[in-house]
Amino acid sequence: PVDLVSTFSSLTVSPKHVDLVTETSVTNCCCACTKRVKYMGFRCRCGSIFCAAHRYPEKHACTFDYKTIGRDAIAKANPRVGAEKPVRI
Repeated sequence: PVDLVSTFSSLTVSPKHVDLVTETSVTNCCCACTKRVKYMGFRCRCGSIFCAAHRYPEKHACTFDYKTIGRDAIAKANPRVGAEKPVRI
């Protein structure tokens, strides 16, 4: 016979496990209003999940830098084109 009461009382939960459980249970909620989103959550480029009301970057104060990404994409798509200057005689 095994004494189950003493077995369970000697078990401890590490802080890492508690953080992991808390983090996984919050993933189905909007990060702005904590509304439950189930399967219709929108994942933003900043890495958070939002409801339909907070899905746009302006609505949830997004920390992702869209301007830098846009500038890099434009610079890559449009290389500088130009002929060499003529040599003066």
